[in-house]
This record gives sequence, C-alpha cells and structure tokens, in this order.
Amino acid sequence: MSAVTKSHGSILNMPLKFYPIGILDYFYVSTLYIVSSLFIARIIDGIILPPFNDKKAATESTVKLVFMLAAVVSMQGFFACVIITLLHMLPSPINGLFGYNIHSPIGAIVRNPAIITLLLFMMNDTVRGTLPILLTRSKTSIKIV
Repeated sequence: MSAVTKSHGSILNMPLKFYPIGILDYFYVSTLYIVSSLFIARIIDGIILPPFNDKKAATESTVKLVFMLAAVVSMQGFFACVIITLLHMLPSPINGLFGYNIHSPIGAIVRNPAIITLLLFMMNDTVRGTLPILLTRSKTSIKIV
C-alpha cells in the first residue's frame, strides 16, 4: 500500500455522494488552474522572455533552443509549485459541503500537480513553438527506419 492509500484510504471506499461534489471541486480547481496558467504563460513569454518568434527560432542553434526550452520548463515548474502551494492555502467553497473534505482522496486527485503542468505546457508559446522545431531537426539528423 502506498502512503496516500494508508493515510486517506482508497478513493473506491468513498461514499457515492462525494463524487458529484468532487466534480464541483474539480470545476473550481480547474478554473483557478486555467486562469493562473494563462497569467503565468503570458508572464514567461512576454515579460521574462521576449515573445516567441518562429522565424527567429528556426535560425537559432539546436543547443540554444534546448537551453531555452529547459529554462522555460524550469520556470514553469517553479510557478507550478507556487500555484499548488497557494491552492492548498486557499479556502475552498466546496469544503464541508455534505461532509466533503478537500483533503480526501478525491480532493487529492482533483488538486493533482500534473494538471497545472500540462496547462502550462499547452499555453506557453515558447514550448509549443520550440518542440516542433527540435523534433524536425532530430528527424533530419537521425535516420528513423
């Protein structure tokens, strides 16, 4: 058994009345994640780094693009940790509704850090623009059989 299962119990052992409330909690958390991801993606792409330019990036060296991508992913990881920490500190309007607890197994799944990480990847222009360039370069330099 994992530490999560020992401390909180299994999600399958939760009463069925908590699942619709968990969906409401998911909508609340998703709204916070989407708004904060848009805000952070614009900060990274417009303030910390210059706006992404496809033509300029295509002329950059592969090493520079890899380092730029690593820097952006590192910044995203830092901001994702900050968002997760702030989300755990925010009071949830769903907490306590019909006995629902945001620290239950359903609440832990809803507040999964993978969600914010995926949203940050999808909304960041640098990541979305650099990955296809690097993939194209790797296909041309390595013969795939």
